[in-house]
Amino acid sequence: MEKEQDQLRRIRRLPLAVQLATAGLDGAACLAYVARHCAADCPTAPVTSQCCSWQADFTAAAPPKKINLLGVISPEQRRDAVRFLQRQGFIVHGVWGCGGDFDDLVRAGAAAANLVVTAAGLPAAAVLQERFGQPYVAAAALNDAVTAALKLAAADGRSRYLPEEGEYGWD
Repeated sequence: MEKEQDQLRRIRRLPLAVQLATAGLDGAACLAYVARHCAADCPTAPVTSQCCSWQADFTAAAPPKKINLLGVISPEQRRDAVRFLQRQGFIVHGVWGCGGDFDDLVRAGAAAANLVVTAAGLPAAAVLQERFGQPYVAAAALNDAVTAALKLAAADGRSRYLPEEGEYGWD
């Protein structure tokens, strides 16, 4: 535990743009770790007179169309998913994975729901649901069923799986 905290302190002293090249890093484990630790300990988490962004009631007050995109594995997938969500009237609040940045991680608690586009995003989605009450929709294909599921998830707080085969597939 002490070793992990020391590592986090060293990481926080790095510039916000950090790139890691690795062939053996488990992306799902990394996203889940960030969801559990970085957001909670981040010194830049916004705290106002109204609320702290890391409280479940803050998430519940989010506009129903603010969506985090989790598990993005390529620039093409990011482009396609962002374009799809915007065409459906959603606001892409943050991207976790390829093409995301540190601010996306810090402010993740302010989204109404999460769209998980690969299995790598599932552990992070589960942590965000546990910590902030955010439901998620896990979907391999981007279609009208995803749009309906995201709207329902934001409204009723229940997560959903849409296990259709898509371009990026599921194991």
